[in-house]
Amino acid sequence: MSGQDYSDYSILELEEALRMVDGRRYPENEAALKRELEARRKSGEYERFLASSREKAERKRLERIGFARRLRPLIAVYLLLSALACAVAVFMGGLSPAEQAPALIVALLFTGGASAAGVGLLLGKAWAHWAAVAVLALLVLQFQLGGIVFNPPSLLGLYVQVGGGLFFSAGFELGFEFALGADVPTFIAINVLAAAMILYLFVARNPALPADS
Repeated sequence: MSGQDYSDYSILELEEALRMVDGRRYPENEAALKRELEARRKSGEYERFLASSREKAERKRLERIGFARRLRPLIAVYLLLSALACAVAVFMGGLSPAEQAPALIVALLFTGGASAAGVGLLLGKAWAHWAAVAVLALLVLQFQLGGIVFNPPSLLGLYVQVGGGLFFSAGFELGFEFALGADVPTFIAINVLAAAMILYLFVARNPALPADS
C-alpha cells in the first residue's frame, strides 16, 4: 500500500501530520508523508517555505521591538510622575519625627533614581535602560510578611496578591511604607505593571539592532 495521498497538504500540514502519525500503526502513511516532504525539498518549495517563515518571524520580532521602543517615553513619564508623587507624599505627608529621617533618605534615593532614569530614557541614553530597570525592580514586590511591611512608592500598581486567597487589584501608592515588627495580615503582591515595563525595556534593548538614540 502506498498510504494516503498528501499532495494537497501544505508544508506546515505535512510536518504536523508527520509529528502526529503513529508510524507503528500506520507505516504507509508515515512513509507517504516523508516521501511528500522529500519531493517538496527536491522541488525547492521547502527552502522557499523556510525563507518565508524566517522573514515572517523577523518581521514579528522587529514589530515587537518597535512597539517596545515606542513605549519607552511612556515608561519615562511613569518614572518621573512616580518620583514627583513620592517626593510630594514624603515632604507634605506630615510624617512623625521617627519616620522623618528614613523617609527623607528613601525619598531622595527614589526620586533621584527615578528622575534620572526617566530623563535618561527620554534622551535615549544607554545607561538609562539599567537605571530604569533598577527603579522598576523596586516597585515589583509589595509584602507584609513576618512582621515586615514593605510598600514601595509606585505611582500606579496593578497587583496580583497572594495571602488569604488570590486577589487582583489596582491602586495608587503615592508614599511608601517600611516597618518592622508590625502586627498585620500576611500577603505578597506582585506589581504586574512594573514587571511588564521591565520586560518591554529588555525587548526594546535588542543587541542585534543598531541603537535608535
